[in-house]
Amino acid sequence: MTGQALAFALVGLLGLIRFRTVVRDTREFTFIFLSIATGVAIGSDQFVAAFAGCILILALLVLLEAFKFGSPRAPSFKVKITGTPGAFAEYRAKLSEVADRVEPVSIRNVPDRGATYVFELVARGGQDLASVTAAIQGIAGTTDVSVAALQRGKGSEMEAE
Repeated sequence: MTGQALAFALVGLLGLIRFRTVVRDTREFTFIFLSIATGVAIGSDQFVAAFAGCILILALLVLLEAFKFGSPRAPSFKVKITGTPGAFAEYRAKLSEVADRVEPVSIRNVPDRGATYVFELVARGGQDLASVTAAIQGIAGTTDVSVAALQRGKGSEMEAE
């Protein structure tokens, strides 16, 4: 009985710690549920089932990764622009030319330095950091453009300025 209690305590601790962060990738959920199922199986003395389940799920994940199943088809970017106040509509329209989806995240007006606009977007096929940056730099009054490629599920960001 203490094995089951320990297994459920570990599952509860995993849920408490892990679900406080944002999970952006379905593969992360797969690993979380794999660890939960393994913990429950080991806690109930089903070592063979735990081992077989781990091997089966991990083999499935390797197979899905080989076929790029579940990978994003279009790159996602976070764009930070410093320019003139009141140019929000112009920046959004220009970003819409290179992106399928444009989401405004924040707008901040700084009295001496102009306004800072932050957008997240899903680029159209063939668009990259350089093309998104070039589209924005052509707008008059733009002083700074920062584009970061959001690596969903990878935990890192690449940035170009």
